[in-house]
Amino acid sequence: MWVTRLPISYDYQYRQCDLHELTVEDLGVTLSNSPVTIDLAPGQANSTITGTYTLTQADIDSGNYANTADAKALTPDDEEVTDSDTEDIELPDDPSITLEKTGTIVDDVVLPAGMVNVGDQISYQFTVENTGNVTLTDVEVIDVDPDVVLTGCTIGTLAVGEVDITSCTGVYTVTQDDINAGTFTNNAEVWAEDPEGDSVTDSDDDTQDIPEGGLLGVAKTVSSPPVLISTGIWQFTYEIEIANMGNVALVNLQISDDLTAVFPIPHVFLSLLKSAVLILM
Repeated sequence: MWVTRLPISYDYQYRQCDLHELTVEDLGVTLSNSPVTIDLAPGQANSTITGTYTLTQADIDSGNYANTADAKALTPDDEEVTDSDTEDIELPDDPSITLEKTGTIVDDVVLPAGMVNVGDQISYQFTVENTGNVTLTDVEVIDVDPDVVLTGCTIGTLAVGEVDITSCTGVYTVTQDDINAGTFTNNAEVWAEDPEGDSVTDSDDDTQDIPEGGLLGVAKTVSSPPVLISTGIWQFTYEIEIANMGNVALVNLQISDDLTAVFPIPHVFLSLLKSAVLILM
């Protein structure tokens, strides 16, 4: 993989007749042994002068690096001769991006807190990293589930090695179907473009366990003043209120009321039982 600041080395070779005071110029390249004072006989080559160039991210993004070296020398009659040569080096790109999606249940949006209820939320944090060797643009995170509300997920540009952990967040509101299922799983994707306009993508999913919390509440109250039926016999009306205080549906409810635990023998229950009121909620 090509990375920023990777050096490129050059060797410069010359063939000419009876030349001296050889000088090479190569813009942007750090040269060694130039100028060099040597004589070159006809057909003789010399590679004393070398050069090194350190790549930039712009070079890697462009996919190649080309530069031209200029050489000059003097003939025995002190006439200047020149030549030039261009080297074009291809720089392979390796675009890559990763996405990590992390969910957290927020169970205090709807009371009681500490138990997941309809209307509570799952908050998401998205971590996006450029793991390739070229700059990525038009970086955007999308969520497959349209009910996940995203904020700040059009990131724009991501440099090589850059990690964005704060821009993109999401919120999902829990439904009764989610609670009944016991889990909620959804998938997110990140898309970007490399310098050549090709798409780069990754995806990640998150699963949240939603604990089942069955909870039943019962309240019994006298709903009216006692009524004298006959000497020593009174009639009371009770209201028994039953509430589902958990987060899942309850079925096959059974209600019993052992009045003997309240009224010891002797007692009369017929009118009490007939006038009992049951309220189911």
